[in-house]
Order: sequence, then C-alpha cells, then structure tokens
Amino acid sequence: MKHTLLLTLIFGIEVSAQNNNEPLGILHAQQIGSQIEQAKAVFSGAEVVTVGEQADCDFNSLKSGLQEAINSGATIIRIADSIYRNNLIIDDLSVEITGGFDTCADALANHPNGEQQLIDGQSSPTPVLSIRGSTQRNTVSLNNLIFTRGNNGQLNASGGVNVIQADVFVTMDNVHLANNFGAFGGGLAVINGDADLYLNDSLIFGNVAENGGGVHCSGPNSSILMDGKTGVYFNEADGDGGGVHIGRLCFFRLFRKCILFPTYIFRYP
Repeated sequence: MKHTLLLTLIFGIEVSAQNNNEPLGILHAQQIGSQIEQAKAVFSGAEVVTVGEQADCDFNSLKSGLQEAINSGATIIRIADSIYRNNLIIDDLSVEITGGFDTCADALANHPNGEQQLIDGQSSPTPVLSIRGSTQRNTVSLNNLIFTRGNNGQLNASGGVNVIQADVFVTMDNVHLANNFGAFGGGLAVINGDADLYLNDSLIFGNVAENGGGVHCSGPNSSILMDGKTGVYFNEADGDGGGVHIGRLCFFRLFRKCILFPTYIFRYP
C-alpha cells in the first residue's frame, strides 16, 4: 500500500529515539554551527578544478570527467553546463562539488549563472551518488546540483544519494533529489557509520522506495538536519514513511521553514 498524505507544514519538528546514553548523532546535531564552520575551513584557499566541455576545462565532462576529478583528490570541483550521465562515488575524501556555471572560465572565476546542474543516473542499478569511507573524518559539500534517475533496486538503499557506513559531514545547498528509486530512502539514505547531513534550501521530491519514499535514516551516530526552504514532497513508499523513514536512534530535525508536502514521517517505536 503506497503512502501519501495531505499538506503538512512543519514549524520545527524533531524525531529521535530515547536512550540513557545520548546517540552521537544528537550530539553532532547540537554542534551543527561548529561543523559548518569546520567545513568552510576545509575548503578555504583550496585549489579549484573545473569540469566541462570547453578546451580550457581541467576535466572533460563527456569522458567521465566528473568522476575523474573526484578521483584526482581535488578539493574544490566546479562543473560547467554540460551533459552529465554519471553514477558517482566519493570514497573517503573531502570534496566540494558546485554546479551552476555556463563555462569553465566562469567556474574558475566563480561567476555562477544562478541555475542548477543536472546529474543523470541513467536508471542504472546504482545510486547517482555514493558517499562512503571511514578511515578519517571527511567533509562533502554539494551545491546547485540535481541528482535524478538513480535506480538502486528493491533490495538496496537509495537511488539518489547514498551515505552508508561513512564517517562524514555532508552539506547540501540548493540541491534537488528527484525521481529516484531504492529500497530504503528513494532520494536519500543515511545508514550507520558516523554521518551527519545538513540540507539547506534543498528539495526531495518524486522519489519512490519500499520504505522512506524521500528519505531513510538509521544508526545511532546518524543525523539529518533540514533548514531554510528545504522541502520533502510527492514521494511514495510501498511500506512505511511515504516521505521520511526514521530508523532506530537516527536523529532527524526540520527547522522552521521546512515543508513536508503530501507525505509523512514514520519512526520505529
């Protein structure tokens, strides 16, 4: 039975399990301000590489250039307008990926065009983006991007963005997770590890999953905080959590302006 609901406008909601020893995810969520400042420090002054079709780009977008840029260990990656059909992996790295540039020259000069860059998972049986790795604490910053058409199958986690068994702080600013499919969290899955996610002005919509049509989060050291004009809407689940599915001990919070729209939250008792 697929679950959807009527309009729910959330003015601050917090969901977590109760435990005599506070899960690490709650403590990290309480330190969100310092985590954001630490993330800024990671990328401050780092060298910028560009991905696109032009001759002056560092990596060619038509030849798996975005994954090559990630694998190169580049800290700041700016991507110019192009066709990106990728299923990306960020493996134990700190990296900032920003879209919304007409050309690589604009990207290098940091002159955005105010738009988002589409990354198409091509309905391949893997997520559009997988974030993993736990040998060190990493920071991943995603900006002005759309992750779509990821299909991770009925037995796997998210088709959009997967964060599994990772030691990482992830920020998403002006990011859309749309029209993805997976078993847990069609748009976004955060499972175990020591992962904290902060979403600002981002949308999760049109995703389908067995549980958690939009988002799934589980694990005592996991947390998701949504801020700004972030919205979760028009997602579907055959099981529980049409919009958001909260597993045991994950800490999940929406701040004042966030919206859940035809959807609902399910939390394990």
